[in-house]
Amino acid sequence: MNPNTNMTDIINAADKVAAQNDRWLMVACLIIIGIIAVCIWRWMVSDREKLSERLTVITDRHIAFSEKLTEVVSNNTNALSNNTDALNEVSAVMRGCKGQNDSR
Repeated sequence: MNPNTNMTDIINAADKVAAQNDRWLMVACLIIIGIIAVCIWRWMVSDREKLSERLTVITDRHIAFSEKLTEVVSNNTNALSNNTDALNEVSAVMRGCKGQNDSR
């Protein structure tokens, strides 16, 4: 065996192994990129679900406050109506008293 031939065989074998390592490196990079993409996708879906739940809570709270506001407005309207009636009665009584004082 010639030492140069033996060295050529070793270099050829090393080139073949290096070419194989590049392929495996490419496959590993694709797998890692795929795993990262799946993790990002799951995070986005999870975040969207949290936002959806939060929106539902806010909407329910808004509806409850709207109902409470409607009740308060109705109570205030009733109170204003009652106060107007009472003031009209007081005004009538005061006119009656003033009429009695004028006739004296």
